[in-house]
Amino acid sequence: FMGGGGEGSDRAWQLDFRAAAVRRRTGGAGIVLLTATPAKNSPLEFYNLIQFIDPTAFTKAGIRDPEQFIDRFLKIEYREVLDSTFEVTKASAVTGFKNLDDLRTIIFTYAEFRTAAEVGLKLPRPVVETLTIQMDDEQEAKYARYVAQIEEILRNPNPEGGQSNAIVGLLARLALVALHPALDEGYS
Repeated sequence: FMGGGGEGSDRAWQLDFRAAAVRRRTGGAGIVLLTATPAKNSPLEFYNLIQFIDPTAFTKAGIRDPEQFIDRFLKIEYREVLDSTFEVTKASAVTGFKNLDDLRTIIFTYAEFRTAAEVGLKLPRPVVETLTIQMDDEQEAKYARYVAQIEEILRNPNPEGGQSNAIVGLLARLALVALHPALDEGYS
């Protein structure tokens, strides 16, 4: 990934250099990327992927860097989110898109989206199995404590105090404690 801070991964740089070499030899054509998940983590991944195919794709639209891509196409709002310690905090979050027609025009110039059925791919049927595993005593105690905290907040809601927002963090802790008794304890 080359769109964020830092220097980018070695593999990303290798792909960038190889793509540039192919474009030089072919007059700008010849780069094909295949992926089942083109922008799984962030819409900014579209910017990076299309840059490999045509480095001028966004500059033609007046977008010279990832920050301008964000400003032009992403709706960012200040929202309550969970931080790495599972506390509710306020942070900037992508909540939608702007200028979506322009973004689609750029993406569909370089991208083709097909379903598995359209390309004749037979997907395996999912097999769902539920395994019930008993929690140990430490897990049970922590789980009960978090459930009690959630129930207390629900019994005595205080919209002004923001306490109801803590439920999101407590639910995340419940899921972690169900896996391992120490997962809710954060980083050291």
